[in-house]
Amino acid sequence: MSLFFASLTISLLLCALVLWSPRGWPQSWLGRDDPGDLARKQQGRPIPVAGLLVPTLVLLAFGALDFGSGLCLALLAVLGWVDDRLDHGLSWKGKLTAQLLILVLFFLYASTRSSYGTSLLQLSYLGFFSRLPTWLVLFLLCYLVLTAWNIYDNFDGGVAWMALAGLASCLILHGGFDTFPTPPFPLLILLSGAMLAFLPFNWPHARLYLGNAGSQTTGFALLLLTLPLGSQHPFMIPDQESWLPLLPGLSPSLLMTFLLPHLLPLLDLLQVTIGRGLRRRPLWVGDRMHLAHLLHRSGCKAPLVAPLLAATQILCVLAYVTL
Repeated sequence: MSLFFASLTISLLLCALVLWSPRGWPQSWLGRDDPGDLARKQQGRPIPVAGLLVPTLVLLAFGALDFGSGLCLALLAVLGWVDDRLDHGLSWKGKLTAQLLILVLFFLYASTRSSYGTSLLQLSYLGFFSRLPTWLVLFLLCYLVLTAWNIYDNFDGGVAWMALAGLASCLILHGGFDTFPTPPFPLLILLSGAMLAFLPFNWPHARLYLGNAGSQTTGFALLLLTLPLGSQHPFMIPDQESWLPLLPGLSPSLLMTFLLPHLLPLLDLLQVTIGRGLRRRPLWVGDRMHLAHLLHRSGCKAPLVAPLLAATQILCVLAYVTL
């Protein structure tokens, strides 16, 4: 528990530093989220972003990640920070290219390692070309997970509440603290402390946002946590147990274990993408049609939106485990 309290305390201090520094210098280089025409966020004024510090700095400083995973998380944080700093953000093509390259780097590093975060990504004995379709599907799913978390930072408390629900989902799927795999456990503890510390600054009325830097690193950390969940039942199981002949190693149960902790963000990404397509709007332009906005417009009070969606996430996982 000392690791949890260390993460909680340091994250609280970092959030306080960003918000209440007398000279305001952290805000000047971390950036602010300006709602502009109020197309995306609740607040009508620029809000400082703290994602480069919380949870990013906390996760990197405590050594919860191996070199490759830490490098990719840091690169995603820098990419998000640059996006946050620019008045109109990065171009969608530039951001997409950078995200894909970072994810490719992670896959290449993970394919040669057997340490934390790579139990599902070992190529040494699998045979790359025979498993290429499966790898491509897994790569696409990982990208969708990252994107889902990146765009989920659209409502006060959204990512913080849902990240805590995602961490709870990981524990539920793996049977609790006692049976959770040892290598990624510090990452789960650190991320829990960071999100709990950030929550009162972001909800019920946001004074800080995670920004692109924080939402991307939070999503990547949760991605790393969900990948090792199959360590006792490796993702690349024998061909005779395949789900589809063209996708050796993909079974419904393992896919559900991998994707369930990200269920609500993925559903949000799906419905937003379909909605923008039907309205012939650019997919990369933000709007107020996310699940949180729809729930709010249906009559739900704003402070209850994020907790209700997080509770829905946990209930879905509990239903899957018990049914």
